[in-house]
Amino acid sequence: MKRRQVLQSAASSLVTVLSVSTVSRYAEASEPHASKALVPSNVSASASQGEVASVEELRKTRPTSSGITIKLRSWHKGLDVGGGEFVGSLASGKDDGGVVFAGSGFAWRRVVDDFNSLNIFDFGAIADGKTDAAAAIMAMYQWSKSNNPAIGVQFPAGTFYVSACDFGTQEQSLFRLSGAMVNFGYFPATTLVSNGASKFLFQVNARRTEIANLVFNGRASSTPNQQGFFNNTCIGGQFFRGACLRFTQVGGVSLSLVDTIDCKIDQWYASGCLGDVIKATWSGREAGSWDHSTAIELSNFNAQNCRGGKVLNLPRCTQSLIYNGWIEHSDYPGDISNGQWIIDALSLEDCKNPLIAHYSRMNARQINLQSGSSIDNSQQGDSWLSIWEIGSSRIESFGAAIDGSLKYGHLTSRFRLSNNVNQATWFELGNFYSPSVGDSWEIEVFGQAQYTSGTNSEPLMNLIGGRNTAGRAIINLQRKTDNAEASWSAEGSAPVVEVRLEPRSATDTRVFVKLASWTPSVVVLLKSNGKDRFLAGQCTRVDAVMAVGTPANNSEVAPQRFSLHNGKAGIGGNEQGDLLVATRLLNTSQVDTSKPKGYVSVVINGQASAVPYYGLKA
Repeated sequence: MKRRQVLQSAASSLVTVLSVSTVSRYAEASEPHASKALVPSNVSASASQGEVASVEELRKTRPTSSGITIKLRSWHKGLDVGGGEFVGSLASGKDDGGVVFAGSGFAWRRVVDDFNSLNIFDFGAIADGKTDAAAAIMAMYQWSKSNNPAIGVQFPAGTFYVSACDFGTQEQSLFRLSGAMVNFGYFPATTLVSNGASKFLFQVNARRTEIANLVFNGRASSTPNQQGFFNNTCIGGQFFRGACLRFTQVGGVSLSLVDTIDCKIDQWYASGCLGDVIKATWSGREAGSWDHSTAIELSNFNAQNCRGGKVLNLPRCTQSLIYNGWIEHSDYPGDISNGQWIIDALSLEDCKNPLIAHYSRMNARQINLQSGSSIDNSQQGDSWLSIWEIGSSRIESFGAAIDGSLKYGHLTSRFRLSNNVNQATWFELGNFYSPSVGDSWEIEVFGQAQYTSGTNSEPLMNLIGGRNTAGRAIINLQRKTDNAEASWSAEGSAPVVEVRLEPRSATDTRVFVKLASWTPSVVVLLKSNGKDRFLAGQCTRVDAVMAVGTPANNSEVAPQRFSLHNGKAGIGGNEQGDLLVATRLLNTSQVDTSKPKGYVSVVINGQASAVPYYGLKA
């Protein structure tokens, strides 16, 4: 019996030694610092020193042996956050305020299965909106900086009061702030508040930064202040990623960046802010070449009721993009001048001032400008871009505006007509809406009637009915005081033989054309001097029909007229069939009428003729 007790005692001691040895070997085999906190699941449950109520008590509790565990109920006594299981060591350790707590000649290390689960609760923060969490934030930052900078500072859900955190002027490779994880920018569960005393809540010099899943309530409306949220002073190329951020009543600059090289801010929202919301400047540094901001992408955002500051203060930002943004009821939507922007689906509503885009190379699509809002893409002020690269474009469902050259393969029209039968047929082109007196239209019906061969086999003798490879009709329509008037002319084997109008009102006119027989294909090309949708809400418009349609019996016949002149001399034709000529008159005394000086060949109504001409006296 005594031998059995000895063996059992020895076995028990061996188990204890093996357990402690296992813990020690696991910690030593793992990577330094952070990973030493990992403890295998096979640590003996019996090797426990019980429970303590707070970190203060834990720091005073000496482990009975290395490898023994203890339970921390809460970081602060009387609460239930920041606790966990710890493994003791009889060796000295460095107290970091969250993972390791040390006393004189001993230390307790937190058992952590996943270091990405750590947050500022583990470093002493309290989510009551009153207790300053700055010390806990700085503690987690220092721990992360020493162990795994990619983890950064993580917040759980709740409201945290932060006075200010200045992370120093020394450049850091990585910096990260993140609240409780969400997928929708309207739903961050982590809110930060402050007293408004510092210039920025967070200030850092970091090459690469991520900030996500946070609400900052600056409370500037109830407690006037000029405190901003985040300022990164790193020059020569910043990498920034922001997501799921809300800025409410911020008195200063919400996000302040400089010399961005790769920046994306997605799902961000601003309301009632008094300072700039997104700001990026340039350092102009002499060392190196990256001295300005570029590659900024803003997506899926809404800013409203912002006063005083600019929503977007981003001048001189090139290679930048805006996708699906809305700025409304704000004083200054922003300044993106002297930049290069692709802008898709940006809406401006009820903004007191335009979005300034002076000299910007801007390519925009689906822009919504409501309640007097506008974008000022004019060329005024200082220009930082090359004069050879200036220009912008805007493409909308109602039209395209291009401030630059247009290079294309060939030009055609979406409006096509065909009358490939042996009789002339009426077609309705549509209704032409001309809101202002003087609005004019040039309607070109391009195509040749009569497509049989032989046009080049003999000289053209019949100006109107002869075979000709050319063919088009030009209809000129102008809005007068009461209604519109029109005339038309033709070239070559014209596809049109008659034009009629049906004035519906002072602004609306239906236009009909009679296409000649055997006209297989024509296109209709339109030009106007009236205001388009980029200039006026109710603009010139064509309600196209482009189909067979017969005009009413009382419709107006458009006269056939043309004139070509330089203000002093020219030729023309009228609806009566007269050739019109305007030229300089000579006195009889200037002309030698004794005999013709010669004859010129003229074909008159298909008849070859000779017309004499007389010389001038010397």
